[in-house]
Amino acid sequence: MKLLDMLGNGVEITNGKKKMVFNNETIFMPVYRINLDLLYYNDQNDRISTWLNKFEIEGNKLPELKSDEYNSIIEEFIEQSNPIALNKTKKNIDLVGQNEPGVVLNDGRIIDGNRRYTCLRKLQKEHPKKTRYFESVILEKDIESSSKEIKLLELFLQHGKEERVDYSPIDKLVGLYKDVIKNKLITIEEYANTTNSTINEIKKKVNEAILMVEFLEYINADEEFYIARELNLDGPLQELQGILRNVPEDKEYDIKTAVFNILAVGSTGDTTRTIRRIKNIAKYPKYLEQFIEEQKNVGIKILDTIGEDSGRKALDKISMQSELAYEVKKSLNKADESANLEKAKNVPLSLIEKVEEYLMQIDLNIVKQLSEENRAAFCLELKKAKENMDRIWSEIDVQR
Repeated sequence: MKLLDMLGNGVEITNGKKKMVFNNETIFMPVYRINLDLLYYNDQNDRISTWLNKFEIEGNKLPELKSDEYNSIIEEFIEQSNPIALNKTKKNIDLVGQNEPGVVLNDGRIIDGNRRYTCLRKLQKEHPKKTRYFESVILEKDIESSSKEIKLLELFLQHGKEERVDYSPIDKLVGLYKDVIKNKLITIEEYANTTNSTINEIKKKVNEAILMVEFLEYINADEEFYIARELNLDGPLQELQGILRNVPEDKEYDIKTAVFNILAVGSTGDTTRTIRRIKNIAKYPKYLEQFIEEQKNVGIKILDTIGEDSGRKALDKISMQSELAYEVKKSLNKADESANLEKAKNVPLSLIEKVEEYLMQIDLNIVKQLSEENRAAFCLELKKAKENMDRIWSEIDVQR
């Protein structure tokens, strides 16, 4: 049964309107009050992508669409994705009602408003005597024949607005990977236009998504995206992108191996900052080469440790080998300290080059026009500079 065929039987039209944009055309659509039992969660919602991913990898299967058991499982995913935000929204709805209408398909699938729907379901259970309704626009479309149009609409509603959206960065990344790279449902340009982003921003995110997939493959956890969320890989992957932009192309694979080793063994501190140290090492080819060779050996040991295992089990095996984490840390520290010493050696040269640069910037015509007082002060500072130059010459004992 379609929702629009159930007017007066669990579905009521209201006086409200919701502003919607379709194919760059703005229209105002009527808002309906819909019985909660007539609706069901969208299993293709990016917000729950990594939670559903873990659920299925663990050998579970979602019950029949629209069933209460199906809704209960997805409801748990929604709550786990951000319990603090959910509780805040729930309190607000209980106090003042649902402010923002959602968007549902005619068969009851929720395209926008999953968290609001979750809050209403929970409030209904807490106060069963008070009937709750979900206020929403109803689209006369279905997910099969209008998948691209519906995905673009979903992206616009959930990511294209100026207000901050509380999606996990990794869940966003997984959605981008599936829609743009794997399934080729939409293009980079379409994704950028719909989410109010630049093409360059989305290209960076696409590269980040590819790195995420490569890391999961590295630990024998192909497309086990929940691991990327649990490891909070968004920051580290962004850092890795920055490093790769500044190293020779023939070193990219080796740099990725080094970073993937760090991610695999785990970090006791800020993983993003740990990876950032490789930027410093990369400035000095001699130390970078040594670091890379050591990391290649670590990579072989990691792969040997994983063996035939995969996913979380593989990571657990790696974490049990404390010597791997020690070896990665020792290699990184040694290379970083060597790079810092090399940098310190070059500081005097850098400073004297700056002195020369500043002296060349002095306009003698302006000096000649200084007041007597300012000219005397200038000459005093120039004398001090000469004395310091003479002192340095005498200290280094070099023929002029």
